[in-house]
Amino acid sequence: MKCALVSDEGEIAATGSFATHAALETEDFGSHLVQGALKFISESKIKRESITIVGAGMAGFADGKRGIVYESPNLPGVRNLELAKRLSEGIGKPAFAENDATAAAWGEYLFGGHEGIEDMLVVTLGTGIGGGLVLGGRLHRGARGMAGEIGQMAYTPDGPECPGGGMGCLEHYVGKAGLMEDYRIRARLSDAVEPKEIHKRAEAGDRAAMESWEAYGHKLGVVLASSANLLDLGAVILTGGITGAWEEFRNSLARSFRNHLITPHKDRLKVEVSALGGNAGILGAAFLDKV
Repeated sequence: MKCALVSDEGEIAATGSFATHAALETEDFGSHLVQGALKFISESKIKRESITIVGAGMAGFADGKRGIVYESPNLPGVRNLELAKRLSEGIGKPAFAENDATAAAWGEYLFGGHEGIEDMLVVTLGTGIGGGLVLGGRLHRGARGMAGEIGQMAYTPDGPECPGGGMGCLEHYVGKAGLMEDYRIRARLSDAVEPKEIHKRAEAGDRAAMESWEAYGHKLGVVLASSANLLDLGAVILTGGITGAWEEFRNSLARSFRNHLITPHKDRLKVEVSALGGNAGILGAAFLDKV
């Protein structure tokens, strides 16, 4: 978990982090988050009474209106976590909770420097693939708070079953595990290697690594274009750890994205990496009371 103290003007005054544990059940996980947040506040030497709200973004299927995370595919023990309520009771402040990518979309809209753009998709690339939408200048949550789940869109309709419940979803192919497996097969390895290492090997001229990133960009571009065609977007922004390898897949993504766009979008819409340096989610979470 990343933590930050954020001013009313969107300035980050202090940051920190603490580890979570994938095996924790719902109640223990909620308690762990509260304890970690309180420890961060204490170590930051900021008086708790000076904090006005607490905002949180968490990966998974979440309802931001109610502050509930129904489930998180990478945290199998967490179900129906009343995250906003737990944080409010534990820290003693009004609290808000949202899907992490949805929070990132809100942060990008508020602080990403996209003047005049009212419709955007923000995609987080990491262990999983998440997405958040701002449409008409407002955060778009959908009927149950789960709008923007681009990682669950089908890339191959008859593909394997995905942790989110669908089949052949984009996350299966370009999530962390999918990237690692693609490279393992191309490099004819018995063990998988981490994305950071695949990035290093591509920079060093490893053909299999370069081909894996090429394929990564192509697959991602197909689904991003479909989303842009559906929603008539003004911007598509990428964030998350995998964007550290942007130079390795930007060209294949750009080709694939343009090839699958409808004609009116082809020369006006491009995919960009967030200029917020990974802080879009933190900033969005800090301003969830303004949604």
